[in-house]
Amino acid sequence: MNNIKKQDLQYGFSNEARVKPQLDNVFGELINNNIINKYSKIDFQNDNFGVEYKRRRINFGQYETLFFEEGKIDEGWNYVNNGKRVFFIWECNNGLYYWELKEGEYFYEIGGRTDRGMDERKRLANIKLEHIKPLSELIF
Repeated sequence: MNNIKKQDLQYGFSNEARVKPQLDNVFGELINNNIINKYSKIDFQNDNFGVEYKRRRINFGQYETLFFEEGKIDEGWNYVNNGKRVFFIWECNNGLYYWELKEGEYFYEIGGRTDRGMDERKRLANIKLEHIKPLSELIF
């Protein structure tokens, strides 16, 4: 693994730790799945929810969609099939935003990075901004 990827992973893990108290306030106390399995597709869970978190170095609204890798959708449906609701959280430069996993609200495209010494493009799930809301508006 090259240094850029290592730095990006550390950036992600440190942001997960930093944002977890905020997510706990919304979803109840969450377990960090990455402590158990660093390759977990869904970052956090408890008895009622699966929560995937992504930090993006952009402003919300800068692009038409937000995205994540296809495998996170597959894993999310496993949580749903076990009675949990699944939320994807993006922290952009201008706030926290959420989308609840729902059929028909995402589409796949090939995308990804090539700037870390290898081709990391893969199938990505894209969510149109019209389906993504500020986390502060989430009410159960």
